[in-house]
Amino acid sequence: MSVAPGKCDDRQLDSLSHLLGLGVAGLIVSTGDLASELLLPFSERVPIIRAGRPEPDALIPAVSFDAEHAGKVLAEAVVKAGHTKIAVVRTCPEVSFPEYTRAQATIAEIRKQGLEPFIVDVKFDSGEAYVVPLIKSGAITAVMCPTDLRQLHYLRVCQDEGISVPSHVSVTGCDGALPGFDIMGLTTYSWPVRKLATGAVASILELIDAYGEVEKPTPWVQRKYQGKLVPGRTLSPPNQS
Repeated sequence: MSVAPGKCDDRQLDSLSHLLGLGVAGLIVSTGDLASELLLPFSERVPIIRAGRPEPDALIPAVSFDAEHAGKVLAEAVVKAGHTKIAVVRTCPEVSFPEYTRAQATIAEIRKQGLEPFIVDVKFDSGEAYVVPLIKSGAITAVMCPTDLRQLHYLRVCQDEGISVPSHVSVTGCDGALPGFDIMGLTTYSWPVRKLATGAVASILELIDAYGEVEKPTPWVQRKYQGKLVPGRTLSPPNQS
């Protein structure tokens, strides 16, 4: 099951109930904003695995992208480029736990480098009302976004505000899944989507095979897949003028 962006737990739970009513043997849930606690009652009826969302408390079997690696690699790239005044857009976990996890990993790595980032907590906006004045004043020279869609939003905002990217500010994202992102020159981190999808299907089949079999121990799946940094035209050393 996957859903369109936007918070609506009741509708998602109704969709799960409907699928169970169809007699499915297992569920792959790929929505990032549905709390794991809400899935527990369903996991008592059929095998469930989450795809793409980290499960730090290991309440539900999961195959996910390695957010910690993504945050570390992106932060290293920004700091290596010479940036010390960095804003990190952090989505609240209730809206998107994957975005929150990526941002937290980015913040942790920046602090590990001996720097303190400007943390911009957001829900459905991207925090540009707070960030743009910081860019114009020179208080920040880089904006790190948890998704490429948010990165694109900042590129549009900067264009509208007459702010040159990357001359005046560098912008990074995460996902590497947008069509043509390489042509656009986005600096991002590309997830191995096909590998995760294959792993999710293999894992749910494994869980279904062992479900209800006393002789077969039910496997507990918690797998993470690393991606890779994609250098782009939106990241360069800060303007020293």
